[in-house]
Amino acid sequence: MTKVALFIRDFELGTRIADSLTARGDECVFPDTESEDSQDAKVVIVDLDEVDQKPMDLVRKLVSESSEMSVVGCAGRVSKGLMDEAKEAGCRWVFPKSSLVRNLPAVVESGG
Repeated sequence: MTKVALFIRDFELGTRIADSLTARGDECVFPDTESEDSQDAKVVIVDLDEVDQKPMDLVRKLVSESSEMSVVGCAGRVSKGLMDEAKEAGCRWVFPKSSLVRNLPAVVESGG
C-alpha cells in the first residue's frame, strides 16, 4: 500500500483520484499546505492550476523535505512552459488533468 497525498481542491478530480487509489488498495490523504500529513507519502499530486496555493513553491517545499517522495503536477492544460517550470521546481511528472487518473497506476508503482 502506497500513501498518496493530494493537494487538489477540485472536488470532482480529487474524488476520481481518491476512488482510483482506494480501488488499488492505496492510502489517500488530502492535507492542507501547512500539514505534516504529506511527510510520509511516497507520491504527492499537486494541482498546478491552484494559484492560491502557490503550487511551484509547494512543489519546492515538498521536494526539499524528502528526496524519497515523487511529486506529480497536473493542470487543465499543460504547456511546454508550465512543464519546464514544474520540472525545474521538482515535479517528476506533469499530466493534463484529463489523463491523470488513467496514468495513476504507473505513477504510484514507480513512485511507491
